[in-house]
Amino acid sequence: CVANIHDSKAGLLLLRMLNEGLMKFKCILADAGYRGEFIEKADKFYSYLIKVVSRDKEKLAKKEFKPVSKRWVIERTFSWFDNDRRL
Repeated sequence: CVANIHDSKAGLLLLRMLNEGLMKFKCILADAGYRGEFIEKADKFYSYLIKVVSRDKEKLAKKEFKPVSKRWVIERTFSWFDNDRRL
């Protein structure tokens, strides 16, 4: 992919590749950048359930820290990607 394509657009390409590879998932976790059209197309074309994990706006306003359920899994995975020299 090129740098001027948003992740949600490239994500649809990834879903197509997963579907063609006959990989079936019950649920795919995503951050808030994958809302709207991405979720609709993922369900319509590939029957994938996308669960968006986002922060609680009330806690952000109070500047209160509380880990978001499942978000740490996504962040940890990206950390692994960043630290893998072969990528």
